[in-house]
Amino acid sequence: LVKDNILYGVAAYGITKYAIPEGVTKVAYRPFNRIDTLEEIVIPSTFKTISGKFVDACKNLKSVYCNSVTPPAFSSDDTHGIFYGMEDVQYYIYVPLNSVPKYKAAEGWKDYADKIQGIVL
Repeated sequence: LVKDNILYGVAAYGITKYAIPEGVTKVAYRPFNRIDTLEEIVIPSTFKTISGKFVDACKNLKSVYCNSVTPPAFSSDDTHGIFYGMEDVQYYIYVPLNSVPKYKAAEGWKDYADKIQGIVL
């Protein structure tokens, strides 16, 4: 459900890929919560703010493509990481090639520096 450029949640049953629509600038708390079939998420270039538990225990996640050149700002009042309950999951975060240093230094994102990889989008 998207309203006023905010993603509130995802109808999750059986999905393997979800592309957040262009124009969305932020998400409500925990939009990707325990979606066992989810393997890929695409974040649009328009995305500006990300919350803790953006992804919560999606055990089959493999790839997150973030098309935003500037790392979306992490909600600093949240005590949970962007990717929560994902310690045993092998996934990668793909960002624009020239933005890798920004993501690896950005609050919230730097916790996942070893998973951040640059690609040409």
